[in-house]
Amino acid sequence: VPAILGPPSMIDSFDFSLGRIWLRAWNREETQHLFHWPTMMTAGLISLSLAGTGAFLYASQSRAWRESMERVSFANRVSHELGTPLTNMTLNLELAARSLRSNPDAAGKRLEKVSEEVGRLSRLVTNVLGDSKEDRQKHPALCSPDQVIEDVLTQFRPALERRDIEISWQPNASLEGMLDRDALSQIVWNLISNVEKYAVRGKWLGLTTALRNDQLIVDVQDHGPGIPPSQRQRIFQAFERLHDSTTEGVSGAGLGLTISRDLARTMGGTLQLLSPDSGAKFRLTLPFKTS
Repeated sequence: VPAILGPPSMIDSFDFSLGRIWLRAWNREETQHLFHWPTMMTAGLISLSLAGTGAFLYASQSRAWRESMERVSFANRVSHELGTPLTNMTLNLELAARSLRSNPDAAGKRLEKVSEEVGRLSRLVTNVLGDSKEDRQKHPALCSPDQVIEDVLTQFRPALERRDIEISWQPNASLEGMLDRDALSQIVWNLISNVEKYAVRGKWLGLTTALRNDQLIVDVQDHGPGIPPSQRQRIFQAFERLHDSTTEGVSGAGLGLTISRDLARTMGGTLQLLSPDSGAKFRLTLPFKTS
């Protein structure tokens, strides 16, 4: 008698001349899953390769997007930085021309402001051109560190005095030695410029030099708002600027500290941010042997 295959719970009955027979039937088939492992491994490798390629392309596109945004941001900042002094120069030149005969003293003050803006433009151009690390080379020459810093301070003095910033200048490195004069000048220039732009409320600039163990140490300090601990490494990155609450509404390209630290390293030295009781304090340390 044929039986209907199925689960063990299924029971069928069959009638014949002698009575009824009850039959229990079940499926004796077993299900087995067989894999072709070479194919599976190949498919897995292809999947991993596609996933890795996708991740690489995503990272590349993200990096390219960030770099593109940085370039746009940098161009906007530089354009603003160039536009502001040019506008001020034009205005002051016009006012100086009008009062040149009637009020020579006023015209002279206007021309002094034009000179300040020319210096500001010069610093910006120097920073932008110096942003290429490959072009930075050592150019040591015999010079006095104090004289180099005094020359920089002389250019800033009118602008600092106009903002009522007291200058505390303590020169203790008057001896001459081999040093990259231009690099030292640019580093100090950037540090003083930051005080002028971001620490005006402190009304104080401290400059100190010292010679210790064949090293030149330059400290630049202010009594401004200071730099939060969480931002102390970030400020040395290119295009980085702190929150507007600490920058007092002043714009900048965000290259000064980056270039200054790179220049210090090129000369075999360091540029560090110390932790004073108030404001900010930068210490420049360079190898220096007196002649």
